[in-house]
Amino acid sequence: METSPQKSEKLKVLLFIGEEDMKVRPEDYVPLFDEIEQQGIHDITMLTVTDAGAVESVLLSPKNTLCITIGYSFRNRKIADVFARAIDGGLRMLVLDSSLENKILAERLNITDIKHKVRIEKIDFGKRDEVDIEILGSILRDEISRIRSV
Repeated sequence: METSPQKSEKLKVLLFIGEEDMKVRPEDYVPLFDEIEQQGIHDITMLTVTDAGAVESVLLSPKNTLCITIGYSFRNRKIADVFARAIDGGLRMLVLDSSLENKILAERLNITDIKHKVRIEKIDFGKRDEVDIEILGSILRDEISRIRSV
C-alpha cells in the first residue's frame, strides 16, 4: 500500500487585524493562536492596518497561506488591490466580520467568483464567547484542510 507524501511546504497564517480605530490587544487573540497551533501551524504573522506596507511583502508568495482578517472593511483601495492579487495567486482567505457580505467584498476586491476563494463568517471577535471559539476552531480546521488538499 502506498502512502501519500507529506507536503514539503509548511502552512502559514497571516492574521490581519481591523480598522485604524480598532484597539488591538494581542491577548484578545490568544484563543485564536491556540486553535491555529493545534492544527500544527506555528508560522503566524500578525499585522494591523497600520502595517499596510508589510502586507504586500508578506503576501508576495500566497501559496500555502491562510489569511484571516478580523474586522477589516477592504475600503482602502491600495490594500484591497494587494489582497486581490494574492487571492488570484492562490491565497485562501477567511474573513471574520459581523457586517461584511460576499457581494460587497467582491466589489471591493473586484473578484467575481469570491465565494470559491474567500470565506466570510459573521463573527464579532470583540464579543466572542466559548461557543464562538469552538465554532471558530471548526472553521479553522476546515479552511486548513482545504489548503492542505490543494
